[in-house]
Amino acid sequence: MENYGTVVDVVEAGADPNGREPINPILEEHAGDDTLLVFPRGEYLMDGIWQLREFERFGIVGDGAVVRPPDGYSGYLFGFGINDRAVDLHFEGITFDITAPDTGIRPLHASIEDRLYVKDVTVRGLHDTDQDSFRFDVTSPDGEGVVENLRMPDGGVPQYLITACYVGDISVGQLTFRDCHIAGYPDNGIYASQANGPVHVIGGLYENNNVSNVRVSSDAVIRGVTVRSNQRIEGFNNVRGIRLRSGRNILVEDCDVEFSEVRRSGGAIVMHDDLQTAVVRNTRVRVDTDGVPAIIAKSPAHPLPDGAPGLRFENVEISGTAADDSAIVLDERESNELSGICIHQSGARRNGIRMIRSNDNRLRDSWIHVTGEPLVLQNSRTTRENVTMGKASPDDGNASCSELRLAASRTGTARNGG
Repeated sequence: MENYGTVVDVVEAGADPNGREPINPILEEHAGDDTLLVFPRGEYLMDGIWQLREFERFGIVGDGAVVRPPDGYSGYLFGFGINDRAVDLHFEGITFDITAPDTGIRPLHASIEDRLYVKDVTVRGLHDTDQDSFRFDVTSPDGEGVVENLRMPDGGVPQYLITACYVGDISVGQLTFRDCHIAGYPDNGIYASQANGPVHVIGGLYENNNVSNVRVSSDAVIRGVTVRSNQRIEGFNNVRGIRLRSGRNILVEDCDVEFSEVRRSGGAIVMHDDLQTAVVRNTRVRVDTDGVPAIIAKSPAHPLPDGAPGLRFENVEISGTAADDSAIVLDERESNELSGICIHQSGARRNGIRMIRSNDNRLRDSWIHVTGEPLVLQNSRTTRENVTMGKASPDDGNASCSELRLAASRTGTARNGG
């Protein structure tokens, strides 16, 4: 921090740390290039939007600092760049307090060419106005940004379609969300499917967000993420865990997706009809809600290019007590590779893998135990190598698929499916 040309303690500069007088004039007076504003512990009032549209190297760092809007406020607070040239933003250690009734804000809108860094930022309180929360964009193709340890645990009210974090189509550089916690938002946790640059979601917990907990398009990586739905929230009528919206070259890796309670859902991992290709590997999905697929790849909205690779699923484990429908659904998807698949679904009438008008697939080195049919081919073709299939027992509902697979191998209760 000492490397900034100008470092300003905002309290020493006249900011009220007791939340009575707005700090906007202090920000206006002292912000500029190569400048760091330090917020000591305290509560700071902002009475409306404050913007720094063009700069190079500017930072705000808090130490136990809480920023709050006026009660009943529903607008923006901090705006950086947006439509002008802004480079190198460091924003860290700020808690936004929206606990007052009818209060919900866009705490931070940052459209930065390069070196966007946001860390240890928290939103405290239920978002109960019709105003989306954060927006981040990296506006240069060679630019990079990181949003780390963003905490938004209190969510929003169902009647407003509030997005927690939005990445727009002007984002053309690389943006990474790392170890964030976003819960209970009515219209997506991370909504990054409009971005024209790669968006990576690494680690973190995303739970009980409506529409999608994590929503991306190409070229995205989702790695080490936990997605959880364990509440039936009135008005949350299509909860999806991970939604792959469009494009190609998306990787979902080493993730845990848990759907124990959900009001309605299109699937735990959903591949939209605009998606071309993706890889899901080393990932665990548990579904206990009836009729909800663990993985569903929808029929493509447009013909895929000739020779386009199919979807790939590697070392994917699906467990849980869900009844009805199928654990994996592939609809009019060609040339898919499934290897190391382990499925155990103990609810009634639950099928394993269902392929609909899907040809030239390869299923190998897999284990499928369900109460219904392990493999359902509707006008579809697949080759099978070392695939073991059998009937699931409802008594095994809480065990992991890998545990049950190991137990079955020891007792010889499975049958080979060809």
